Amino acid sequence: MHIPVFLGTFNALAPRLGLTKIFAGSNEVVLIWVCLVYTGAQYAHFALEVIDTICSYLDINCLTIKHKKTNWFTRIIL
Repeated sequence: MHIPVFLGTFNALAPRLGLTKIFAGSNEVVLIWVCLVYTGAQYAHFALEVIDTICSYLDINCLTIKHKKTNWFTRIIL
């Protein structure tokens, strides 16, 4: 789940441990962008799950109005 973050941490600490970096130069910039996109997607998934759970618990729709169920005769007259 947190593999991009662990790769970035290892990449930063590798020279101190006497190892070579996995990503160097422009590849390191790509790693940062991948981490940013991954984190954004993870946050969006979390936010949507929370919104869906709350709306399901309260039996409401998100950003729409839930209309009462009516029979066909009431819809024709009104």
